Amino acid sequence: SFPDSLLSNKAFTSFEHDVYVSTGVLAAEPNNPIFVEFLDSYARCSFFYHFKFNLTTNVINFTSLLISKGLCPNNCKQNLGNITIYPQVYFCANDSKTGLRYNNTETYTIHEFNGTWCTKNTLFQRFKNRIIMFMTVLRYKFRE
Repeated sequence: SFPDSLLSNKAFTSFEHDVYVSTGVLAAEPNNPIFVEFLDSYARCSFFYHFKFNLTTNVINFTSLLISKGLCPNNCKQNLGNITIYPQVYFCANDSKTGLRYNNTETYTIHEFNGTWCTKNTLFQRFKNRIIMFMTVLRYKFRE
């Protein structure tokens, strides 16, 4: 179970990498506005558009939503009012980019990132999605 220091948040999760927010561990009070908006976005989302499947991951969608709420994608703890985002080490302690495992006293869960469900096409799409997210971060960084 999680300690009271985490459970006292209205909602919490962690970064998955330096700029992505994980959706592997999500916790929230009922009717949290961030999660209501996130789930409602799927009601407006089309998974098939212009004869192609929309394979944008929920990680990219959720991170984009949080950036619109003021998230600075930097793998540092941030409280956005209705949600607290913790560093990667808290809930996503494996780094799929480097292969390193960050396991210390702040680590509560570890995501293995096996990707056994991926096909080559899916892996290519994941790469494309990372580029899309990178462009989102660049727009965020240069909007000042």
